[in-house]
Amino acid sequence: MNNFLRVKQAQVIAALIMAIVVWVTTVGLGLNTGITGAAPVASKFNTGIAGAAFLNHRDAQKVPLWNPQRAQRVELTRLNRNCSGTIVPPPPSDLLEHGFSIISETESKPERLIAVVVLRNATPNATYNIRLIQTPNTLAACPGSNGTLTTNAQGSGNAIIRAFVQRGSSDAFVALNNLANPDKDFFTTEEVFFR
Repeated sequence: MNNFLRVKQAQVIAALIMAIVVWVTTVGLGLNTGITGAAPVASKFNTGIAGAAFLNHRDAQKVPLWNPQRAQRVELTRLNRNCSGTIVPPPPSDLLEHGFSIISETESKPERLIAVVVLRNATPNATYNIRLIQTPNTLAACPGSNGTLTTNAQGSGNAIIRAFVQRGSSDAFVALNNLANPDKDFFTTEEVFFR
């Protein structure tokens, strides 16, 4: 029964994330539907998903609307990837479903990438560092954190992260590392091309 409830909870979270994607596409109607508590102030300048990150609707104007036609859904797996996106052996023995990420490029300048991350079947009550790694890159080391995600008692959690598009980059992937055990407890997506 507990497994059934966990699966249903994960499905509800996934449906909520997809509802956010649909909601973002309707923001062009000029309504501020404010995902953070139904923002009480109507504004024809609200740009969408930024409402999930800012409490003040005026700050929402600072983050451009993402392009739902370019949004790509990719699974989170236990595969380890280096900074260039290349898979690092050995392959994982854990074949459970661990959630997904939806990655999209914004439509306006400066260009940004937005990633919605839905993690499940992870370590319960753990905090994961999230990175949105763009490739090709000229960095000697992987970039720092774009945010964190904390799992609940069932090992599920979600987050929205964003980063400016790096010059010369054409694709990106999401990497999560447990702050308490970063070399052994990690998840990545495959690379998605945005250019």
